[in-house]
Amino acid sequence: MKNKKYIRAGRIATGVFIMLGVSPGADAQAQDAIRPYHISVSDATLTDLRQRIKATRWPDKETVNDETQGVQLETMKKLANYWATDYDWRKCEAKLNALPQFITTIDGVDIYFIHVRSKHKNALPKALSSGTMPSGLSADEKNAYQQLDFFFKKGVGYANEMGLRPQTLYGIGDSPTGLAAWMLDHDARSYELIARVFNGQKEGLTRDDILDNITLYWITNTAIPSARLYWEATQVAKGGFFDPRNVTIPVAVSVFPDEIYAAPQSWTKQAYSKLIYFNKLSKGGHFAAWEQPQLFTEEMRAAFRSLR
Repeated sequence: MKNKKYIRAGRIATGVFIMLGVSPGADAQAQDAIRPYHISVSDATLTDLRQRIKATRWPDKETVNDETQGVQLETMKKLANYWATDYDWRKCEAKLNALPQFITTIDGVDIYFIHVRSKHKNALPKALSSGTMPSGLSADEKNAYQQLDFFFKKGVGYANEMGLRPQTLYGIGDSPTGLAAWMLDHDARSYELIARVFNGQKEGLTRDDILDNITLYWITNTAIPSARLYWEATQVAKGGFFDPRNVTIPVAVSVFPDEIYAAPQSWTKQAYSKLIYFNKLSKGGHFAAWEQPQLFTEEMRAAFRSLR
């Protein structure tokens, strides 16, 4: 079977991020072309998903009253109950199929993407994926230092496992509940937001938003292929997670407070010699385009206005 890799295609209008692949089979020339794509998940796949969720073998409850041991049992049981009973994947499928979706092959790797044309005349084209950026201390610098200190002491294990041994994560490919727990544990602030959602609080995301994302990974069996992106990055890395990369093109930075760390403007200027835009937002985290699509859209427009 040919290699597969997946990129995240962002749709600003709703903040939906997706990773999908295609089955090999067409000849090489056809695979290199840009081909329309339509999602059609079988009823059998969805039935199997629900059965696996209901058959989860639950561990004992954590021995602490907070999230310091990981994703909490109560949160996972609420998520699993909703996922197996009330969640409707077909709504997400219909939304995605209403968009212009395509597949192409680059270097032997299948790439799925959404190509949405702007309704505005002479709009600036943008390609969206995902990523991160990289003393007396100012207040912003002190806050960033404390966030980074917490991340490297308590949060980096998630990335380390995928960066070192992604193929070992068979459990998240075999158990939807295991996959959900793994994805919820991405970073502390995102997990806290999701836990609040399943406790009935109104946040930037809904239960369906969260399960749309997890279900996309499940039905496409892309948990481990996605984890390999971390491994591939470590093979060519010449520095740490947040080290400057000598980027010389124009750069715009929007700082969301619940990101893994909120980059101070002083550090940002040192990292990017052609910083054309910098702004601090009042809310939003690591998945800002997903959580706060309106704010993210406004930031994109403001950031690139000077390049028109």
